[in-house]
Amino acid sequence: MQLETQNLINLLQNKNYQQTITKCQQLLKTSNHPQIHLFLAIALGGNGDLTASEEIFINLLKHFPTNTDVLYNYGLILQNHHKYQLAAKQYEACLHLQPQNYSAWNNLGEIHRTLKNFPQAINAFENSLKLQPHNIQYSRNLGIAYYQNNAFEKALPLLLNTINKNSANAEDFIALLDILITLRQLKLATDISVLAQKKYINNADILNLIGLNELEKRKFNPAIIYFEKSLQIRSNDYSTLCHLATAQMFTGKQTNSMETLGKILKLNTTQAYVHVCTLYDTNNQDDLAKKTLKEGLKRFPNNPELLLIKARMLRKNKQYKPALALVKGLSKLKKSKVSQATLLYEKAHIQDKQQKFNKAWKSFNRANKACLANWKNLHPSKDTFLKTCKSIVTDYKKITHNTQNSTEGKSGENLVFIIGFPRSGTTLLDSILSAHTDVTVLEEAPIIGETYDSAQNLSLKNYAKEINMLSSSDWKKLRKHYFSLIPDYSDWNKKGILVDKSPLNTMHTGFIHKLFPKARIIFSQRHPLDVCLSCFFQDFKMNSFMTNMTDIKSTAKTYNAMMNVWKISVEKFNIDVRNQSYENLVTDFESETRELIKFLNLPWQNQVLNYQQELKKRGAISTPSYDQVNQPIYQSAKN
Repeated sequence: MQLETQNLINLLQNKNYQQTITKCQQLLKTSNHPQIHLFLAIALGGNGDLTASEEIFINLLKHFPTNTDVLYNYGLILQNHHKYQLAAKQYEACLHLQPQNYSAWNNLGEIHRTLKNFPQAINAFENSLKLQPHNIQYSRNLGIAYYQNNAFEKALPLLLNTINKNSANAEDFIALLDILITLRQLKLATDISVLAQKKYINNADILNLIGLNELEKRKFNPAIIYFEKSLQIRSNDYSTLCHLATAQMFTGKQTNSMETLGKILKLNTTQAYVHVCTLYDTNNQDDLAKKTLKEGLKRFPNNPELLLIKARMLRKNKQYKPALALVKGLSKLKKSKVSQATLLYEKAHIQDKQQKFNKAWKSFNRANKACLANWKNLHPSKDTFLKTCKSIVTDYKKITHNTQNSTEGKSGENLVFIIGFPRSGTTLLDSILSAHTDVTVLEEAPIIGETYDSAQNLSLKNYAKEINMLSSSDWKKLRKHYFSLIPDYSDWNKKGILVDKSPLNTMHTGFIHKLFPKARIIFSQRHPLDVCLSCFFQDFKMNSFMTNMTDIKSTAKTYNAMMNVWKISVEKFNIDVRNQSYENLVTDFESETRELIKFLNLPWQNQVLNYQQELKKRGAISTPSYDQVNQPIYQSAKN
């Protein structure tokens, strides 16, 4: 019997189900051993005859109700035939008797994951991995379950391990790229993109995500290439079309973007209308936004996302009462794709416009708390910005400026850097300057950060000391690297001035000055109370740094920390900076603008005074200020 048992096991392992059935039927003529019945039940199930298989399993369990082999294999057959609830019961009964059965735990996890019972799936996979800690498949399964349950930080190391062990499939790469892009770990996402593209060069989802990573890095031209490749494989994919239209708008290719938006609308879905309305709005195409919204509401009159866009448009048109009524109505819906945080932000902005300041404050506070809670579900780790600032300031205090390695001819004469805290007026400045024909604007492109990261042996811990000790040849390589990155972000041909505007570059003021000693730096200065309040009131696209803006005290601390870095950078390296007062710019616009143009050694052009009209010809503004900079200068911003 032992020899026959092994032969049957071999047949089953090779999936020779019909041979196993024949062999079992022959053996049963001379023996009624339950093991043969079990093998026959497994073979029948594997061969597609679930009814006959179940009949044998049920009979076996009547006689051997605590036999874990029967319970496990019955669960496996049911699982393979998509009878998930019944299969789960068999695995649970098996595990009650044999809790060390790691295969049963793993299979139970797969069932719960299929049924989207992610907490139960996670529990099962965790148990399987505890029993088999080096099993890469179990580790991978747990990582995917964490991902599907939005526990991105927990999923990340498990999926990275799967990639490193060269055991990843397309689903793993898709999950990992999605996690890294969501958590704004774009550099690591770029590294994973290289691996994913080599292995799955024709996977539309992977190409779309690689493009999205480029889009998030504001490398619009490469992003467009990846989106177009993805659409060659899957031509009507909603997500990819939306990403492509966005990238086209940001590069100023409005004709192409409008064509892509037309394709999106042909999909005739609520999401299509929502996305197109939003893009028209951010691209200052008010008439098209209103027209598209009207068409969308005609087809989908009760869609919450479209109704929220309607509320925003009513607010912009100063129709505050109907806007607030719409938002309150949406807040009462139990099932909606619009988050409570988004509704609370809109409610707060309307109340602020109505000068109901106490109510607005409470709504902003609730919105920020909800937004922070959503982010922490994905990324529970605490942001380290304040600690980093403190470390940089401490290091600056220890150094003496090394001037021997910091100058090189006319390096940076055609570069301008606009810095300042978020919401201090940097977007207004770049919008004004972009109206000048001799100016090209880089809007929040991370080129300085990427250039800094490219230098070897630099760390934020000893920031000032290490940049102060870089040699002339080091700086030359870094300058070359900076210019090599520009084509991914801009079509600048080195004629005229390139304005690199990014508030977070304030942290790198010293680095910028050492990199380009002849570059001009404009610091956008606004009253700290206005800046902090504006940040607190803003529905920022969340990342680790922006979590500091969800509480008014932490916003003030973050402002103070960045200003400390800025102040000591300027003092230690004796940097010549133009401090551009936001309040003065708003109050005396023409005079301040003329001084600004003079500072840049540019010829005067009248169109900079009508920059709002120039914005109509420009690609979308992707900062929180987009709906303000295309409006006339408003005095309330400084009150």
